[in-house]
Amino acid sequence: MGVAACQSSTSPGGRVPTEITVLPRALSTGEQGIIAAVNRFAPVLLTKVNATRSQENVFISPLSASMALGMTLNGAAGSTFDEMRSALGFGSMPRESIIAAYRDLIALLRGLDPKVDFRIVNALWYQQ
Repeated sequence: MGVAACQSSTSPGGRVPTEITVLPRALSTGEQGIIAAVNRFAPVLLTKVNATRSQENVFISPLSASMALGMTLNGAAGSTFDEMRSALGFGSMPRESIIAAYRDLIALLRGLDPKVDFRIVNALWYQQ
């Protein structure tokens, strides 16, 4: 999983932050599938963005983009679902496994450090 962060060598209170070297639990097969898919999706996404914005500095989170498109995938059906699932690199993962894996990964990330306020702000707006 790709991660971007800014950090100083000490926290605001002057304490050296504890490095997280081990996850508190093993990743599920679905979570491992999501991570592998995002790792395949990231260079494709970044290549496309760079091709259209090569003269600009652009910061984009492939994980966040994958999650936002995953929300859209959840409402897709038929060939649209199959094509989106393929583009996101999920192979033949069923919808329920994708949803559960995203949910569990978000919970894991949010629970790694209680001193960190970790928020994901993706929204989907639709009209019938």
